[in-house]
Amino acid sequence: MIPPLSDFFPESTRESFSKRNQKEGVVIRLESSFKPKPKIKRFIVFVFSNDGAFAGIVYINSNINPNIFKDTRIIKLHLEFKSKGRDYLDTDSFVDCSQINYWSKKDLYKELKKNPSIQIGEISSNDHSLIVSTLKIAFTISKKDKIMFGII
Repeated sequence: MIPPLSDFFPESTRESFSKRNQKEGVVIRLESSFKPKPKIKRFIVFVFSNDGAFAGIVYINSNINPNIFKDTRIIKLHLEFKSKGRDYLDTDSFVDCSQINYWSKKDLYKELKKNPSIQIGEISSNDHSLIVSTLKIAFTISKKDKIMFGII
């Protein structure tokens, strides 16, 4: 297998890239550590916490798992994103706005520096607004988390 081009970039270039791409709207593609079998997951960094220590992320899924999401109110918190016009998607997908996941900004920086190719695109400002407005009305997200990420 041929290594990614980014493996040949100097340290300073990787560092600069990592700093520039720690921003709202970036889409990351990364292997998860789900058990029993890891799989590739895509997620969107939609906001940073008020203290700047954490990235708030939402997952992109190829479908809505009916075994996990049975309540129609929760299903409505999954935004359908068509792949057309969204280069970071291979197929039509769903953005799960029923929960906010956290990733430390320091770990995001480390991952981007180690492997810049995990950053596969950016969402549009319209998509960003749609995600944030859906998170605001999500009854499944605690007030504490909404305050932490400034989405009240």
